[in-house]
Amino acid sequence: MINTDDRFSSSARKFEQQSALRVLLFSWEYPPHMNGGMGCHVKALAPALAQCGVDLHLVTPRLNGADPVEVVRPGFTVHRVNLAPWQSGDIVTDAHEANSRMTAYTESLVDEHGPFDVIHAHDWLVALSAFHFKHEYKWPLVATVHATERGRHGGTVGGPVSVAIDHVEWQLCYETWRVIVTSQFMADQLGDFWQVPPVKVDIIPNGVDVERYRRSADDDLISFRQRFATDDGQIVFHIGRLVHEKGAHTLVQAAPKILTAFPKARVLVAGRGPERDRLRNLALRLGVSERVRFLGFVSNENRDRLYQVADVAVFPSLYEPFGIVALEAMAAGAPVVAAKVGGLAEVVGDGRTGLLHAPADAASLASAVCGVLHNAERARTWSENALEQLHTVFSWAHVAEQTIGVYERVVEERRQVDW
Repeated sequence: MINTDDRFSSSARKFEQQSALRVLLFSWEYPPHMNGGMGCHVKALAPALAQCGVDLHLVTPRLNGADPVEVVRPGFTVHRVNLAPWQSGDIVTDAHEANSRMTAYTESLVDEHGPFDVIHAHDWLVALSAFHFKHEYKWPLVATVHATERGRHGGTVGGPVSVAIDHVEWQLCYETWRVIVTSQFMADQLGDFWQVPPVKVDIIPNGVDVERYRRSADDDLISFRQRFATDDGQIVFHIGRLVHEKGAHTLVQAAPKILTAFPKARVLVAGRGPERDRLRNLALRLGVSERVRFLGFVSNENRDRLYQVADVAVFPSLYEPFGIVALEAMAAGAPVVAAKVGGLAEVVGDGRTGLLHAPADAASLASAVCGVLHNAERARTWSENALEQLHTVFSWAHVAEQTIGVYERVVEERRQVDW
């Protein structure tokens, strides 16, 4: 059927005249504002898309400073929008206000740089801006859903803020032309929670920059390691937000058994969050506080070094849509033990690229960690297998190519329909 919408036809004609797809991307997180896996994903994916020839404009809140407009590389520009001071005390109301400001800014951006072929929204926090430009200009919307409110709360929602977030997440899945998720686990959740049909969902995993760890390797790793353990002691390392869903309490509960089997070992827990004091108190009650260290915030450089010197990296999450931290640990050569939950169970091949343990089970976790520490040669084999898989499946170039495939499919389908 011939498309009669002038605004979309203008975009289509421009797309036909040039090889580059033109993408308007909304994300709540982008450096220097980074909170979790979504920020890491967008930080790596956006330049990889530009490297593949996509003409990309990324709109994000201006949090933690940085230039309002930054040309990261040819074909990739970041627009950081100033926000009003937070006033309401709940994230939903503040997100509404932030989206209003991002929408107003992006109208000017569209006047100067539009039209666009595709809108790409990362999660619910930027959904309202994405909805506006979808309906105003009739450009197709693609959304990446990184996590869900229901998933974080065991399949239920409670309280007005949680219910409101859940509604926007449902609406985002409803409004989008196609939904991207990073794991089969997430695809299944969208079907279970909101009946999103599988034919509407594309599974594209996260990626990792393996070369970064080669670049970060230096002669100082020995002395760096000695800051945390003796030469004949083992390092058990965990990094993540200190919230219940990341499961650091399971690692602390497992620490007595691990440290009994390996008296010179040290358990290192990096990250910040509301569970910090509770975790410290738990270590004190279990009698392991002198050998379980809470490092707080660590820089990206020190995080990478800790992966490189660790004898095992542990990710005991209770809920994990994907688990990009496991890829990072593998890229650095660390043997991985992870909970058999969510996307982690898809990333870590049990007995091939790492070991899985029963979620929320300290005895199972301790057994897996001790299994790695008892057999360093086998652990090295798992690390080698993992590295091979990272190069073939989890490179950001591969992720970008798959994402562009989704864009191209959506653009072609949009051409065939009236709106």
